[in-house]
Amino acid sequence: MMFDEKYQKIKDYGLRLISIRPRSKKEFSGKLSQFVQKKHLPQNLIDELLKEFIELNLLNDFEFSKWWIDQRRSFRPKGEKAIRLELLHKGVDKDVIESAVDDTSSDGPSDYDLALKVVEKRLTRYHNLSPIQLKIKIRDFLLRRGFGWEIISKVIDSLVNKS
Repeated sequence: MMFDEKYQKIKDYGLRLISIRPRSKKEFSGKLSQFVQKKHLPQNLIDELLKEFIELNLLNDFEFSKWWIDQRRSFRPKGEKAIRLELLHKGVDKDVIESAVDDTSSDGPSDYDLALKVVEKRLTRYHNLSPIQLKIKIRDFLLRRGFGWEIISKVIDSLVNKS
C-alpha cells in the first residue's frame, strides 16, 4: 500500500507539470528526479511513470518540439538555429528536431517575416543612428536571436536601403 501512495504522489506531481505546459522527456524526468529527492521517494518510480506517460502519449518529444517551435514563432520570435539549440538543451534528439522543423516549416510566417517583424518593433530605438550603425545594430540583434546570415542580410537590405 505504501508503494502505491508514493507512486501516486509522483504521478500527481508529473500530471501537474504536464498540465502547465508540454515538456520533453529529459526535462520531465529531471523535474521528477528533483521532486523525488526533495520528498525522499524511491528513484525507481520515475522510470515507471515515464513509461506510463509515454504510453498515454502525455510525453512525446516530437509533439513537444512542434509546440516549442510554434511558441517561439508566436512569442519572442527566434531563428531556426536558436530554436534547434533550445530543443537540444531540452534533451530532444536531433532527428526528432529535424522532423519537427520540417513538419512546421510550412506553417506560419517564414524566418524572414519573423526577423523583419522583430526588427521593425525596435526601429524607433535606432532612429538617430547612421546607416552603418543601424546595420550593425540590426545584425547583432538578429544574430542573438538565432537568425541566419542570409535572412539578416535580406532584412538589412529591405530596411536600411529602403530609408
